[in-house]
Amino acid sequence: MKKTGCRGWSGIEYVWMDWEHSNECDNLSGTIRYRDIFKKLAGWNCFNRRKERDMFSYGMAMKLRPGAYDEYKKAHDDPWPSLAAQMHKQQISMAIYKLGDNLIVHAVAPTEALWQASRQGPELDRWHEYMATLLETDDEGSIIFEELPRAFAFGIFAE
Repeated sequence: MKKTGCRGWSGIEYVWMDWEHSNECDNLSGTIRYRDIFKKLAGWNCFNRRKERDMFSYGMAMKLRPGAYDEYKKAHDDPWPSLAAQMHKQQISMAIYKLGDNLIVHAVAPTEALWQASRQGPELDRWHEYMATLLETDDEGSIIFEELPRAFAFGIFAE
């Protein structure tokens, strides 16, 4: 609540009174105020779903080097704390799926700008150097990331 500028406590109050005196207590203004504060805090609309225009979704594919999956999985099950903190700060959510030796990444961020910000920095460069030992690379030693074009979208991913 501090992030929204609200100082004090949050609470829900139920007031019962005879209907003739119902104009003596203003519960509606407080309810609307709390609703707006919580919506702003959570970044959600009134249907508890992110607005599509506020979400950036990204897909890419990579290929594992032979025999590298176990180390790759271990590294991702226990990511470097500083890298995880950077992704958390940029509000990145990510899932990686395995299909044979191929890895399919689905990442979501509140905005494309936050996604791009999460893809920069010396810590990510070090991570990519490490991952280059586990993933296929080009002639210059850079991981081959293949951006996946969206083929279908439904629900919160639909435009």
